[in-house]
Order: sequence, then C-alpha cells, then structure tokens
Amino acid sequence: MASIFTDILNGRSPGRFVWADDRVFAILTIEPRKPGHVLVIPRIEVDRWSDLDEELAMDIFRVGRLIGLAQRDEWNADRVGLMFEGYRVAHPDYRARSRRVCSSARLVNTTGRRRALGLM
Repeated sequence: MASIFTDILNGRSPGRFVWADDRVFAILTIEPRKPGHVLVIPRIEVDRWSDLDEELAMDIFRVGRLIGLAQRDEWNADRVGLMFEGYRVAHPDYRARSRRVCSSARLVNTTGRRRALGLM
C-alpha cells in the first residue's frame, strides 16, 4: 500500500515541495515543530530507515544537510537538527528543522541559496 508520502509525490495529496531530484524529495511538514520543518523522503517506498541502501541513505543525508544549511543561513539559527524517523508512516523520512527562526514561513528566500539548492 502506498504511503501518504507516495501520494504527495504523485500529486494525489497536496505537498509543498522544497527539493526534488531523481532519488529524494523534500516537503514542508503539515505538523511543524517550527516554521520551515522539512521532511526529506526517498522516492522509493522503504518500510524502515534501516532498510535503506547506504548510497540512498547518504543521498538523503546530503539533501537534509543542504536544507539545514539554508535554514541556518535564512533564519540565523544557532542549531539545526536532523533525524531519521519512521514511526508513524511505513516510509522513512529525514527531518530538518532549525532551533530559532524568524517570522517568515518560507524555507529560503535568497537567490544564491535557492540556486545552490536547485530551487531556481
């Protein structure tokens, strides 16, 4: 059975994308702990994060790191947390969120960082 993440990826459910490539995509969560709370998700359905092959796990981490750097720069955050999760959905996700943010709910708004993230 397809997860909600697969439904979002395929356009059957709404999602606010901040990253997409041929292996992973990233969306803003609908239950943010902070504005800009992002989920980095593999395109293929995998039941548990521990079932990811090493190359895909590193791709997810690489994208999460880039998004975390953008969050840090955009909101002048002193820390950005990254963690794998897979408790509520049978499709692992990697979460990136900053500890301190400004009032803007946008992930990035600087041209250079958006270009570096492939958003332009």
